[in-house]
Amino acid sequence: MRRRIGVVVAAVMVTFLIGGAAVAAHRFSDVPESNVFHDDISWLADMDITRGCNPPANTRFCPDDFVTRGQMAAFLRRLWNAIEAEGLEGPPGPQGPQGPAGPPGPEGPEGPEGPQGPDGPAASLDNFYSVAGDPSAELNTGDPFTVVAECFPTDKATGGGFRSTGGVTLTESYNGEEAYQWTVSGVAQEDGITVHAEAQCVGNLPGDTP
Repeated sequence: MRRRIGVVVAAVMVTFLIGGAAVAAHRFSDVPESNVFHDDISWLADMDITRGCNPPANTRFCPDDFVTRGQMAAFLRRLWNAIEAEGLEGPPGPQGPQGPAGPPGPEGPEGPEGPQGPDGPAASLDNFYSVAGDPSAELNTGDPFTVVAECFPTDKATGGGFRSTGGVTLTESYNGEEAYQWTVSGVAQEDGITVHAEAQCVGNLPGDTP
């Protein structure tokens, strides 16, 4: 029995040594948070080791009063009950090892377009020419159209445009199925108009031997 009492007394000492490290709620009106023993006293209340000094309300702790032998007996018994129920909280353990890296995150947005590269060598004026394609049939408002201008078959269309006899809305202007073609598509905005494509070509002039 003496050994058990000695263990309990030692536990009380440990309780007061480590109690300040525990998270404790504010309990008693006469133990403000500025009190140096606030956390220790609140921890004792949280563990049901102390219940207050003004029953049945028990809103005060009377921190400056002496402890009677009867009160000490109650403290020791309640502490022993707490130890048997769940044991005293030990000090924090060491930090564990770092966990494995998580899965890669989602792909970020596409970056900005890089700078334009240097211009290539200028084409010889002898090998640069324009051609116009055949005009479209007569178009009315809302009619779609696609017209094509063709360079010499061994040459390449590097750009192009169109001419019209009235208002149109352009939807596409691009290389056609073959590199020597330039295609223009759109919609007529007036009645009775025609459209034809124009291509800027590089290569042999029409009629030259390739």
